[in-house]
Amino acid sequence: MTPDAVDRAIALIDDDTRSIRVSSPGGSGVDAIRLSEQMTARNLRLDVVDICASACAHFLFLPAPAVSVKDRSVVLLHHTDFALVSAAEAAGLTATAETQRRAERQRAFFIARGLPIALLTDAFVRTEPVCIGQTPDQRLFAMTRLRTHVPSADLLNRVRPTAVDGYWPRSAAEAGPIAETFAPEAVPLVYGGEGLIGIDGLPSLPICDETHGAGSGMAG
Repeated sequence: MTPDAVDRAIALIDDDTRSIRVSSPGGSGVDAIRLSEQMTARNLRLDVVDICASACAHFLFLPAPAVSVKDRSVVLLHHTDFALVSAAEAAGLTATAETQRRAERQRAFFIARGLPIALLTDAFVRTEPVCIGQTPDQRLFAMTRLRTHVPSADLLNRVRPTAVDGYWPRSAAEAGPIAETFAPEAVPLVYGGEGLIGIDGLPSLPICDETHGAGSGMAG
């Protein structure tokens, strides 16, 4: 979800628009929020085709007034700026002012939409973070054992504005091959989970060093 792509989508919305069709492996959370605000203001449905991951999942799919998922499509959540900043602060790292601004924008957006703040951290915890670190240019990153999270439809239907319509995978074994088709870097993934894991559930993470293995989660 690049700024240009979001600008084009917003420009195409008119009085006859009833839904937004999306296929996206991710992108900018701030820009996804811009499109989401337009969708909410006009009560538009989100139609997921193939994949809606990362920023698309957190900031379009979760708050959309209504959602429809096409057959053999998948929605994938992982980290957010809010989760990374929270984990970094607990480890004694200081995020850049820009990253902190994005994290606060995400928090405020979820509050405005009546969504639990725990949705901003839940997927990050479920992907089993190993450590938190910072690149030489001060970007935050986290190493994780798993790549993404697919919540159960039951959980989503308890926290979303309306129930999910259409297809939803019933297990990691079902979701994994779909994710591999459209975003192979999103696998391995974890499926399900009952309650949401908020900030209090974030593990105490060490600072990443050369002894930690592969995995990812990046913020600017």
